[in-house]
Amino acid sequence: MFLTRSLRARTLLYVLIPTALGLLAVATIALYAYERVAQDVVQQRDAELARLQAARLSEALDEHTGLLQAFAAQRDVQSMNVDRLAVATSKAPPQFKHFDAGVVIFDEDGMTVWSTSPIPSRRGTPYPLRSQFDLVRATHELHLSDVFTDPLTGQDIVSLAVPVEDRAGQFLGVVAGLQTVGGSAFAQVYADLLQVSSEQSRQAYIVDGNGTVIYHSDASRTGHDLSNWPPVSQSMDGQSGALLIDDQTGDRVVSGFAPVPDTPWALVTQQSWEIVVGPIRGYSRILLGVLAVAGLSSGALVFFSVGQALRPIRDLTRGAERIAGGDFDYTINAQTGDEVERLGQQFNLMARTLRESYRDLERRVADRTKELAALNAVSEAVSGTLDLERLLDTALEKTLEVMGVEAGGIYLLQEVGAPSAKGILTIVSHRGMREEFVRAIDNLAVGEGFSGRVVQTGEPMVVPDLHRDPRLTRSAVAQSGFRTVAIVPLASRDKTWGSLFVITRSDRVFPPHDVEFLSHIADQIAVAIENAHLFATEQRRAEQFRVISDVSSHMTSTLYVDELLDQIVRSIKDNMGYHLVGISLIEGQDLVIKAGVGPPFDDPSFRPPRSTVGGAGVTGWVAGAGEPLLVGDVSQEERYFPLSPKDPSRSELCVPLKTKDGVIGVLNVESDELGAFDQSDLAILQSLANQSAIAIENARLFAAEQRRAEQFRVLSEVGTRITSLLTVDDLLEETVRLVHQVLGYYLVGHRTGGGRGVGD
Repeated sequence: MFLTRSLRARTLLYVLIPTALGLLAVATIALYAYERVAQDVVQQRDAELARLQAARLSEALDEHTGLLQAFAAQRDVQSMNVDRLAVATSKAPPQFKHFDAGVVIFDEDGMTVWSTSPIPSRRGTPYPLRSQFDLVRATHELHLSDVFTDPLTGQDIVSLAVPVEDRAGQFLGVVAGLQTVGGSAFAQVYADLLQVSSEQSRQAYIVDGNGTVIYHSDASRTGHDLSNWPPVSQSMDGQSGALLIDDQTGDRVVSGFAPVPDTPWALVTQQSWEIVVGPIRGYSRILLGVLAVAGLSSGALVFFSVGQALRPIRDLTRGAERIAGGDFDYTINAQTGDEVERLGQQFNLMARTLRESYRDLERRVADRTKELAALNAVSEAVSGTLDLERLLDTALEKTLEVMGVEAGGIYLLQEVGAPSAKGILTIVSHRGMREEFVRAIDNLAVGEGFSGRVVQTGEPMVVPDLHRDPRLTRSAVAQSGFRTVAIVPLASRDKTWGSLFVITRSDRVFPPHDVEFLSHIADQIAVAIENAHLFATEQRRAEQFRVISDVSSHMTSTLYVDELLDQIVRSIKDNMGYHLVGISLIEGQDLVIKAGVGPPFDDPSFRPPRSTVGGAGVTGWVAGAGEPLLVGDVSQEERYFPLSPKDPSRSELCVPLKTKDGVIGVLNVESDELGAFDQSDLAILQSLANQSAIAIENARLFAAEQRRAEQFRVLSEVGTRITSLLTVDDLLEETVRLVHQVLGYYLVGHRTGGGRGVGD
């Protein structure tokens, strides 16, 4: 209660809390900044240290390389004589002892001639790493290997190989110094070079070109594969630097790394980050304690001194109450000559500012009310109809009216060709623009011009000067006299339908508020467009069901195949409005067009081409595969070929005619528009194809039954006729004639002694 009623206590809190938060923020930022600086310095130090130690390691390796090269240049060594090699190795420098797996001399075929290895069986054995021997023999240059397994001892070793050559440069063999990984001889050399020991907080280790540890200050880590650890993998790629990273045990470390010059090896160092940053954090805690004490002391001083300073505030309080009551013309007169007087002046300024703010707020409320009324008018206009053309015209008129703009238009996105195509923007409604200008800016590709970019990005755009904007793609715009345009996308539910633009001939400014208002109108129009499309889709679906019923009724009106096929194609074209409809039936391996309507079937001289089942053409493929095929753009379909050279078809849909026995043919429709068919067309056409296949099968069965009945009738007639004949010749002749006449066979004959027949 004391804290809420005492102005002095509240003032203290208002001063103390921000001060404490500020001091805490300063201390935290200082700690963070100091740690960041320390991190950069340590990383730079470790990176440079890694490079220096890698250079020192390279120099040490060069020293041993020089010893091996000097040894290989001796005449005794070049002789490849065992006795002379024994003498040469006995005089070898003491550094050869660092090669704890031995110094081995190989002849030109890679076989051991002499060795200082403690394993006598090494003599007479082949080179343990044949790829290294082949490389040295091919290049006549020294080579330092990665870690590999010695086939003789099973130990992990590395090999430093130098060529043995005579004065003429003829290759005589290889001198190889073999060092076991983890061996104590070279381990001490590495430790002396890197100046680290297992007791130090800093670690250093050497890895080969495959990321295997050759030497580690922690001997238990020698031989481990660290190729996936970032400092090692980056050094293997020839990079040098330092990283602040978690090591394999999860501890935060600073790791420097650098490739060893002239070798496939790399050197990595690491030090615990806690050791580096620990002292900094200790001093930071002391700093926070000092700041806390200072803050509390300052708070106490403020608490006891602020009471006297706040007495004149009572007058200000009464004035503030008047202002809070709405008396913005009231003036506070505090003649104290200090901050209180200035505070009173600020109250007076606040009163004047509030007065202006209220007036501005009333104006903005009035503007917002007007905008809401305009939005309601647009919403009412677009919701009054589901006819898309009328809807867009009405919406554009209302938009231009409420925006006070003389011209504008609406682009809609027309999808063409394959589903992956970007589409074309066409103007479907416009006001205040000449027809030739509309034609000049029509048919924009998505991404082209201003409206194309808006549809592509989904973001509004304002172009203050059309003549000077480099994004202008249609020259007719610059010649039209229009200067400023504002464009917003028409989008709903993550689908972009097109764009709405308003354009003026004056230098009008479209502030963000106007663009936002225009976007709200565009959202209303987009929802209305979506509703109109949904309504059109439902109407189309209802029409499709009606078409299926109507076509089905035509199918059942006849049982004659040719007449049935003609009724099917005409009924589908009349009801669906397709550009071309055709039915092809399978006859053996041929696919024969039996009925068609539309160009080129309207030409009396047209002779439909034959195709084969599974052969060329969309219909041949569908007949062979038994699957439907929808082609949005026939120019992009390699299986399509036109029925005639003047065929205007641009899209095609073909479905198989199937019965229980398999595919009997295809039903094919084509259109002179791109992308004229969709999945709903496929569904209805497949349904009609299924009904057609059943009707065709029924008609064929009916024809077969008619033929069978006719045959029985002929047999009966033949029996009646022949019973009236007395001679055998007359009987046979009459039988042949009746069979040929009634059954329509090409040739009918009988064979007795002389044989006679009737035929065409």
